[in-house]
Amino acid sequence: MIRATTGSPASPNRSTPARTVLFLAAFALVFAAGILAAGPLNPPAGAVTSTYKTLTEVEPRTAVNTTNTPGDADSVYKITQRGSYYLTGDVIGSTGQYGIEIAADNVSIDLNGFSVVNSGLGLDGVSTAGIFRVSITIRDGVISAWGDWAIDLVGTGHRVENVLSRVCTNGGIRVGASAIVTGCSVSGSLGDGYSVTGSGSALRDCTAVANSAQGFIIAGGATLANCTANANASTGFNATADGVTFDHCTSANNAGRGFVAANAATLTGCVASDNGSYGFLVSRGAIISQCTSDSNATIGIQGSFGVTIERCIARFNGEHGILVGSACDIRDNVTYLNAQTQTTAAGITTNGGLNRIEGNQSIQNGHGIWISGAGANFIARNTCGSNTVTNWEIVAGNNLAPIVQATPNAATVSGNTYTGSVGTTNPWANLTY
Repeated sequence: MIRATTGSPASPNRSTPARTVLFLAAFALVFAAGILAAGPLNPPAGAVTSTYKTLTEVEPRTAVNTTNTPGDADSVYKITQRGSYYLTGDVIGSTGQYGIEIAADNVSIDLNGFSVVNSGLGLDGVSTAGIFRVSITIRDGVISAWGDWAIDLVGTGHRVENVLSRVCTNGGIRVGASAIVTGCSVSGSLGDGYSVTGSGSALRDCTAVANSAQGFIIAGGATLANCTANANASTGFNATADGVTFDHCTSANNAGRGFVAANAATLTGCVASDNGSYGFLVSRGAIISQCTSDSNATIGIQGSFGVTIERCIARFNGEHGILVGSACDIRDNVTYLNAQTQTTAAGITTNGGLNRIEGNQSIQNGHGIWISGAGANFIARNTCGSNTVTNWEIVAGNNLAPIVQATPNAATVSGNTYTGSVGTTNPWANLTY
């Protein structure tokens, strides 16, 4: 007789069937779950329907081509409906044609890295054909060798982004009011680089290089930041109307003037160097701050009436470093090595009246500070030294603080105190050294 043993482990032979059953049950559950997750193996009855996106959903924009945007007698392509468009290849124009004519408002064209090219005999590369349009955007491509402008957008609210314009006959990029132009470059045009014909526009990070006329022509109320005009055949920047702002722009190696600005312009952190005429020429109410005028052929900085020039540097210019008219505020500027070969020019000069000339340093120029107008100018706290003609030339009738000759210290100074050699304690005194 076989007796069951209680409290002892089950033998392997007795546990195997139970374990096998449990394993098979678990496998069946996993297999069933996999079948449920994978779905039915056979398609449902009826016609097969697509579950993919349409081409329009993948690319909602419209390609510029002969089917979607057919041209006419004076255009390779013509856009007549609002919307977003893109290039799929280069646009090649011919005599008497626009590359892309825009005949609608609210149009965006992505050049998609392609070129809009002609042989110099066509009209504009991209154009509204002289018609007032609203909200046109052109971006990301090259436009070259057109007989008129690379881009010519009449109207308001346009944008031009990351476009390279080359060797177009009349100019590079022309836009109207409230336009935004960023990251563009215009080179080699036979006319101007940029022309902004309306107020309130903004240009940023743009360059105008080696154009046959002016680099930038700007209407009133515009703002330019980090823009460069280099080696153009005339003026680098020309603000033809009031209230233009220049922020850290550079005008260099232009055959004409560096910057020309109408009334109430503001120029901050700008550089004018090696231009063939003036560095800066500004009109009534302008503010020039922290700018540098270097090695220009004639006058470094010239302002007319009510101009503020502060914390600027004028050096190595062929004539006056700073020249102003009347009612100007000239403070804390440095002028040196201007007009060394001319006896009729100075570091700082005026023939007007009611100017405040304070805290400036003028060294190694022709004249240091030269005041030829007896108009009650206020002259204080300036320093002049080593100017080749004379340090001070000031006619009667001005409000002049004492001029004191500073002298070198007689011995080495080492320690905590020194009585000084300036020779005055007057805080308003002008110093010669």
